[in-house]
Amino acid sequence: MLTGGGDVVMPDDPRDRALAFRLVREVTIWRLRLDATLEAYSSRPLGRLHPQVLSALRIGAVQMLVMGMPAHAAVSTACSAADGSGRSYANAVLRRLARDGEIEGLEPWVRLSHPKDLYGRWVAAFGRERAEALMAWDNEVPPLGGWSRDEGGEGRYIPGFKALERSGHIPEASAIGSLYLQDEAAAIVGEGVASLGGCSAAEIGASPGGKTVHLDPAFGLVISIDTPAARFARWRENAVRLGLSHSLPVVADGRRLPLAGMPGIMVDAPCTSTGIYRRHPDARWGWSAHRLAECSLLQRELLDEAAAAVARGGWLSYSVCSLEKEEREEQVIRFEQSHPGFRRLPFPAPPVLVRDGLLGIFPPEHGIDGHFAACWTRES
Repeated sequence: MLTGGGDVVMPDDPRDRALAFRLVREVTIWRLRLDATLEAYSSRPLGRLHPQVLSALRIGAVQMLVMGMPAHAAVSTACSAADGSGRSYANAVLRRLARDGEIEGLEPWVRLSHPKDLYGRWVAAFGRERAEALMAWDNEVPPLGGWSRDEGGEGRYIPGFKALERSGHIPEASAIGSLYLQDEAAAIVGEGVASLGGCSAAEIGASPGGKTVHLDPAFGLVISIDTPAARFARWRENAVRLGLSHSLPVVADGRRLPLAGMPGIMVDAPCTSTGIYRRHPDARWGWSAHRLAECSLLQRELLDEAAAAVARGGWLSYSVCSLEKEEREEQVIRFEQSHPGFRRLPFPAPPVLVRDGLLGIFPPEHGIDGHFAACWTRES
């Protein structure tokens, strides 16, 4: 998979491609755990190794420790990804690992391969048992499914959601028909907002179209807003494939909306994405308190701007795929204190997922991705 220059080259055989994708995913997820053990067997600091050698070590370690492959096969596969003296070094380290096994007594965040400060944060918020269940959930291979009004199916919580068989790769568009690939949690949010009613609506953060597919059939006009313009490439592909005929893409900054008097506005806000780490395994390594603060500020700005553009009697919704209180309940409290003319509505979703009118999904307990949503009506 790695050339001498360190570039990734995907194999042509579908089975080999499936293995390559699996290795990339598992190495990305388990990097912290893998490195903790490899450090013990490497005579050189991992940070000083050539990237190709470090990749080979991680490939071999993940096959032995996570995927359960025989040691000789794991060592052979991994060493083929390194050249020259690097191959000899990788071979020696991995043979030590095969002989002596994984290091014992790893800290929970290392064993479950999440940032240390995020682990501490989740323990404080959810308790240790629930926090570790959440991290274990993040490390699982997610099921594949999608939503369609036409193809039927019955999800865990809503009709219209259809499970697909996972075959090691994402199916081609021709194979999924009118399905939009997404988790059922995202479909619940989209369907809830679509049921709020009105002749037209705007959605902020529209690309790549995961909520548009729900809004488009429900309104006479959907103004789909995002920036930069390049983000609309996939949105357009999905709109054509799925026949979205009521939606108009508009490149604009949601903090400076070119709108006024809208019957409804959906703010699908950028966030830290902590509720969907299972589907985006690299996202956990981008976690930081600074990023949380940046996202929280942007969410406040988007909500305030959207509130000013909603007509009296209209509705406003807010959603994120985050588990962090600063992006969820605290945003709701701040908004309601700052905008007394808005009254909270119960979010239209299965009652088991709604508390105090707010949609709040905790993945290990509800069995779907961690999404949050709220909605209001403007009374004055």
